[in-house]
Amino acid sequence: MTLAAETEFLRIALIVTIVAATVIVAGTFAYVRELRKELRETRQEVRVAQCEAENARARAERLQEISARAQELANAEILRLSVQLAALQRGAVVSDELARHLTVPDINALGANGGVRTYLTLAGDMFSQEDLEDLAFRNGVEWDALAGDTKPAKARELVRWFVSRDRLADLKRSMRAVRPELHI
Repeated sequence: MTLAAETEFLRIALIVTIVAATVIVAGTFAYVRELRKELRETRQEVRVAQCEAENARARAERLQEISARAQELANAEILRLSVQLAALQRGAVVSDELARHLTVPDINALGANGGVRTYLTLAGDMFSQEDLEDLAFRNGVEWDALAGDTKPAKARELVRWFVSRDRLADLKRSMRAVRPELHI
């Protein structure tokens, strides 16, 4: 082989190598572009999945809040119905409003001899808080010593005071003295 032929052979080999390298590089660039595209799509899918997960977490938290509130309402309703049932067993009817201020132990503590009905009369609209204070004073009960801040709470404690001392009849007499139209 002559020098010219060898040079031509090397030139052709170099061209073939350059073309092959160009094809490989072009293929690599195309492959890299495809990988980048897949990476962008995967990142987008991850963002969507993260948003869905966050939404699912928020929904789960909201459902827990709703469930807790529903349980709280159910417990309050059970308590209210228990109070009303206990009052009925004692011959009295407790309104929903007053049932919120009582518990079954309260009903039991008010006693069976008209204590619940007496409480309901005092806690209702017929007597003001000032009337209750006057009844306490007339019977030697220290108003400030009675537990509670609301009229129903003070009425409950006033009746309890009389029941615990077996003086419910005295309270009823005092109530009739203030409101002669009462039939308790």
